[in-house]
Amino acid sequence: MDGIVGAHALITGGAQGIGLALAEAMAHRGAAAVSILDVSEEKLKKTAQRWANSDLRHTLLLTFATDVTDETQVREAVYSAHARCGTLDFVFANAGIGCGGVPGLSSYSASKFAVRGFIESARLEVGCFPYRVTCDRLNR
Repeated sequence: MDGIVGAHALITGGAQGIGLALAEAMAHRGAAAVSILDVSEEKLKKTAQRWANSDLRHTLLLTFATDVTDETQVREAVYSAHARCGTLDFVFANAGIGCGGVPGLSSYSASKFAVRGFIESARLEVGCFPYRVTCDRLNR
């Protein structure tokens, strides 16, 4: 990923797991700010405390308790992140994204796979602009 140094990244589902790993990777690669959205205020607080006491503290961390199924909450978090740190250079729609089928959760799994189709369509739609839309893994 080019252009990470000095960048501002926003990550949904960023208080744990893959989302937190993305946030940490962005910080390690020189991002100026990382905004994480997560439904759990408790996990956001713990993440912020760990971040402040780690080698990641050089990167500004903003946290937003946000239910990504609520468009108003997402919009408010994005506007707040933008107001604090400027343009969003990277957006990772990570919250609740599944990588495979789960027995007994076919509707849930189908909705998660739909995100990949959405991202692919968005990538094609913005292809003539200087934006990059991907649905990839962040390699360590």
